[in-house]
Amino acid sequence: MASLIMLVAWELWNERNGRIFNNKFVPSSIAMSRIRCEAKNWGLAGATHLCNIIYLPSGAKEIFLTLS
Repeated sequence: MASLIMLVAWELWNERNGRIFNNKFVPSSIAMSRIRCEAKNWGLAGATHLCNIIYLPSGAKEIFLTLS
């Protein structure tokens, strides 16, 4: 759960910086998609607790392991 909190905080921080410093506005639906995508990437990279929280298609871990 700590990994998920860190991930969400990081993505929100990046979104905040984009709005303040780059004047870029991203709709909340896209921000949520980015969080889901990053959570899947973190899970594939070894954040095993995130794998329990998010959906990973069957075989996704095996595909990642064969590519690395």
